[in-house]
Parts: sequence; C-alpha cells; structure tokens
Amino acid sequence: MAEKIVHINYVRIAGALVLAITIQVVLGHIWGRAHFYLNPLTIVVLFAAIQGSPIAGMISGSLAGVFQDSFSGQLIGVSSFSKTLIGYAMGVLNIKLVIRSVFFLAPLIFLASCAEMLFAVLLDRIVQVRPIVTGSSILTVACGNALIGTTIIKLGDQIAHAKKK
Repeated sequence: MAEKIVHINYVRIAGALVLAITIQVVLGHIWGRAHFYLNPLTIVVLFAAIQGSPIAGMISGSLAGVFQDSFSGQLIGVSSFSKTLIGYAMGVLNIKLVIRSVFFLAPLIFLASCAEMLFAVLLDRIVQVRPIVTGSSILTVACGNALIGTTIIKLGDQIAHAKKK
C-alpha cells in the first residue's frame, strides 16, 4: 500500500497564524463583537490539518491556542489543548476520508469548531474558571468558521491544482 507523502511548509503555516491573529485583533478593534462570529485561528488549524497532516494540525493548534489564550485573557493552555486535539482529529479524519466535497467539508468544519469550543468550555469548568464563550456564541462562531473556512480551503485546493498545471 503506497503512503501519501505530504510536504508541509511550516513557514506558511506560521505566516497564516500571524495573519489570523492580525485579522482577529483588527476585527476586535473595529467591531468589538467580532469574536462572536469568527475564529480565524481555528480556521488556520483546520486548514493545516486538512491540507497537510495530523502533525501539522497539532503544531498549528498548539501555537494558535497559545496565541489565543495570551490575547484573550483565558487560562493559558486551554485553547491550545483543545485546538491541538481538533487539529489532530481533523488531520486523521482527512487521511481516512480525504475530505474535499463542500457538502462534507462545511459540516465537518462546523462540527470541529463546535467541538473545539465545547472542549475549551469543559476544560474551563474542570479548572473552575468562568468560560469565555456561551452556547449561542458557539453556534455563531461555528457557522462563521464553516462558511469562511470552507471558502478558504476550496480556494487553497484550486491554487494547488493550478500550480500543478
């Protein structure tokens, strides 16, 4: 059985994380409630996991989570752990299913975003810290991530396909 060889450019992932942090900070200053509708860091983690591998999902998840925890005032490590698990899970799922259809990609990003935030809330409850997100914001962020994330991943596929030609 031939294994799929994946070349991951970690510099691009780091650049995407910096861009996502910049977008999150700028949106937060322009529109204070932007974090209720979109989490660009989660989109980058899912993009790295789907386009790359579970390892890329884990590395980007841990880095994105630490950045998000340091900017949000949340307990350091909560977002990092939840994003790492979701990045790994999506990377493994992509290996097993090869997710490329919009009809599967959008619901998976929605479910992964919900799971990541619910896991962060669970970790906050375990350490007895007040969670940052609420139930309604979980759904709105997951919808925003599914819409924007699906668009970005499909654009990434088209760009990669165009480079091969």
